[in-house]
Amino acid sequence: MAVLGAVGSIASVVSAVLEVGKCLAAPIGQFKYLYNYNTNLKNLETEYMTLKKTRDEVQGKVTAAKINGEAIKQSVEEWQTKVNNTINEAESLIREKEENRRCFKGLRPNCINSYKHSKKAFKLKWDDIRPLLQQEERFGEVSFSGIQQSNYETNFDKIRDDVLKLKNARLKVGRKVEEAKIKGEEIEEDVKKWLEDVDSIVAKAEELIQNQSSIGTDHKTRYENSKAASKLMVDHIGPLLQQEERFDEVSHSSIQQSNYETNFDKIRDDVLKLKNARFKVGRKVEEAEIKGEEIEADVKKWLQDVDSIIAKAEELIENQSSIGTDHKIRYQNSKAASELMVDHIGPLLQQEERFDEVSHSSIQQSNYETNFDKIRDDVLKLKNARLKVQRKVEEAENNVEEIEEDVKKWLEDVDSIIVKAQELIENQSSIGTDRKTRYQNSKAASELMVDHIGPLLQQEFKKVTETLDVKKVQTEIADKLGLEFNNESERASKLYKRLNSGKKILLILDNIWEDLDLKTTGIPSKRDRGGCKLLLTTRNLDVLQKMDSTNNFGMGILKEEEAWNLFQKMAVLALLQNLCYGLM
Repeated sequence: MAVLGAVGSIASVVSAVLEVGKCLAAPIGQFKYLYNYNTNLKNLETEYMTLKKTRDEVQGKVTAAKINGEAIKQSVEEWQTKVNNTINEAESLIREKEENRRCFKGLRPNCINSYKHSKKAFKLKWDDIRPLLQQEERFGEVSFSGIQQSNYETNFDKIRDDVLKLKNARLKVGRKVEEAKIKGEEIEEDVKKWLEDVDSIVAKAEELIQNQSSIGTDHKTRYENSKAASKLMVDHIGPLLQQEERFDEVSHSSIQQSNYETNFDKIRDDVLKLKNARFKVGRKVEEAEIKGEEIEADVKKWLQDVDSIIAKAEELIENQSSIGTDHKIRYQNSKAASELMVDHIGPLLQQEERFDEVSHSSIQQSNYETNFDKIRDDVLKLKNARLKVQRKVEEAENNVEEIEEDVKKWLEDVDSIIVKAQELIENQSSIGTDRKTRYQNSKAASELMVDHIGPLLQQEFKKVTETLDVKKVQTEIADKLGLEFNNESERASKLYKRLNSGKKILLILDNIWEDLDLKTTGIPSKRDRGGCKLLLTTRNLDVLQKMDSTNNFGMGILKEEEAWNLFQKMAVLALLQNLCYGLM
């Protein structure tokens, strides 16, 4: 009876062990997903929360845009649909994690399900969530109008105050003008124009204020009216108030009308300088046209402006000699000459000094779109390369390996260059048809591809982890042997002597990813090894061949059925040994 009872106990235990085996029999080659189960699920939950928050932010913008009567962009609506589907899939996977059935009567997690969940989580993060987050970063606006209907009353409270200030300033200047007229003085032209502009702007502002109080609650109309008020304050009312502060005098007396001839002697000299500068630039332009080069747009405009100003100046000079002795007219003519020199002739002479080149090769002004088609392709390649390297980095981090510094720097450089490239692409689509600006932008794109994107794509990483540290290997072996090094020069020789002392030592170098110079490290090998035997493990047969290793044999990946059979045999054997030891 005792024997039968023991056999029955053994059978029940074996049955339980078989149940454990079924739960643990995950594909051996994909063990990394099972090993990183918690990490992958945690990363998924973090990305899921970020995506959910981003979706809510975009939805808020969409809702506001719809209230404003704006049309939502199709790309935004498609993005929302994909995001909702992805969030549902992530939530389902997270629920499955919580509901993951345990095996062996609840004592162990179900490894097959854990493997599947981990793999799904990893792929969902990289293939779905991360691209959606990157796509959202490129949304400038979610709608076509982007109207911001806020601060209506604030703008109109401010314009009422500004109109009152402008009226007070006009009253102040008007009084000065009346006093000057009583004295028989001539009112300055800029003061007269200021008064006219103030009357016009006050009328426009009061019309806007009246409309604002009568348009009701229509958001779009109120916004447009508020925007017009803001523009009126910035472009007109503000400058007019500032201009009034600069009025020292609003008139001039007949005594101030002197030095007419001085002004005209000066304008004659300036016109001569401008003609010489025009001749100099014109000659460069003719030489460039003979070479078939394209003349710069600012040079063409400069030539047109010079011709126009020279004609006006010569007309003023001619009038000055024929107007006689009328002081008022001579003063006005002299003032016009002074303004022409200050506002036009002087700046044109300065502009000519800055012309390094008047033309560019017509060949260089082509292929704008070709350059930007290429940079778009290169940016896409760079993003794919970054994604590939990032995956290697994450796998290395999961294996607790140290990442190379040049890999970290490469990732930072790639992120920086992608931002610059996308900014260039965005600018190119918005600068219109100005040839010079388009050429400069295209040139910048070409330089970015040649100087940065190309080299970054060429910089391949066969591995992302650090190079094998010989000193670290020596230290770890010495620690196991109780060996101490007094100086750097004796490390290899002292380690070699200890390992070759004749005592039997088994040295295992595990997971070698590149060949190690045994002699330089201080590890005896082949006939010279004494009592030291060396066992190397690696995932790359080339490493063993470079190190002249003998008796190499591969460890293939077991199929699922083979893994299960091996587990059964080893589990039963271990169980029987333990039982027999207990019975003894």
